[in-house]
Amino acid sequence: MHVSNVVCISDSLHALNLIQHPPPVWHMYATIIARIRDFAREDWRLEFKHTLRKGNSCADFLTKRGAAVDESLVILEAPVAELSMLLDADIIQVPHKRL
Repeated sequence: MHVSNVVCISDSLHALNLIQHPPPVWHMYATIIARIRDFAREDWRLEFKHTLRKGNSCADFLTKRGAAVDESLVILEAPVAELSMLLDADIIQVPHKRL
């Protein structure tokens, strides 16, 4: 399978700015940032977009849940109840207040 169009969505403007603009060479993640920038120049369409954390509540939920477990890989066969509620809200496009 060949993937030719990828959209990477993040709630971190700082991370997106580091990827889209050359970071200082002394930045602690300069090597990783350089690899991401090289990866983005491959033969495909890779787009970076910003979203508010509330607008990405499912990913935010999974990130927090993943940080709370000791396993390196967790596979969910079905969404847990809390995630199901977030998915339902996303499907019906419940608006989120910007704080």
